[in-house]
Amino acid sequence: MSINDFFRITKHLLNDTQRDEITVLFNNIKTFNYSDIFGNDDLPLTKLTTKTAHTRASFLKPKLHTISKAVINNDRFDKFYKIYCFENDNDIKDLFILSALKEVYFQNLMKNYISSNNITDFNVPNICRYGLIHNNSAELTFFIEMDKYVVEPTPNFTVNKHINQLQELIDYYTRFRDIRISIANIEKVTVWHNDILNIDRMNNNLNDLNDLKTRIENGTELYYDGKMELDEENIVEYFFRREKCCNIELLKDGTWLLIDFEHSSSIHSRFDELYSKPYVRPRSHRVVWLILDFLEKTNLYNPEE
Repeated sequence: MSINDFFRITKHLLNDTQRDEITVLFNNIKTFNYSDIFGNDDLPLTKLTTKTAHTRASFLKPKLHTISKAVINNDRFDKFYKIYCFENDNDIKDLFILSALKEVYFQNLMKNYISSNNITDFNVPNICRYGLIHNNSAELTFFIEMDKYVVEPTPNFTVNKHINQLQELIDYYTRFRDIRISIANIEKVTVWHNDILNIDRMNNNLNDLNDLKTRIENGTELYYDGKMELDEENIVEYFFRREKCCNIELLKDGTWLLIDFEHSSSIHSRFDELYSKPYVRPRSHRVVWLILDFLEKTNLYNPEE
């Protein structure tokens, strides 16, 4: 498959300039030895996720096309690594390489914009190196090496029938909402991140928290979102599982960091896209799913068979 297949899949996400500049990155990508980056020891992967495209089976072709995403955040290194592992197959590898290069491209685009315009509200991780590693004859890894940042742990607020730290939670979450607004203003003139919470949703969350605070103070019925009595679980834990501002990190030094540009593009993608059939990959800005869909179609795979 040619690189034209990738740009045909992503034509709604990239303009001509972006396509040409990502092509330059592709033509100049470097290959590294594993030992040059990580030394001689095997390393554990964290936050590992694997996505798969089912293909029509044969004896000689792989039964599945997969791509695995993970991070390496090891105390041995002063850098942070995001990696993608996939088959070393000439029919598919360029699609996954270009997908990872698109992430590098948009992260650098946002980084360069905020640096050039002296924006101090938030920062973007600095990319030190990126490239390919041949794990073995059957597998490739694309790695992105970034500066390491120290993230502030999420405070352990408590809200129950005896302790009420909701105001502290509201103040904390308001800071995330405010930096999300700052990021949105920059997105309008540069890169749409496409994987951070909607501002309206965050405002609704704050309204819900303030309403809950009033009910607790008035001694009325205590629940969060109609789903949980306060006796059952600390609602703060429940709240953060659902509503933590994904990919915006508060650092130990009090600054903000916007991370993970995997879904970024030149357009603002909707997050409420819904599809009627479960085998259809959701969200047209998620390029890995677009690639996997493309592989299914080109291999004549029919999920209903």
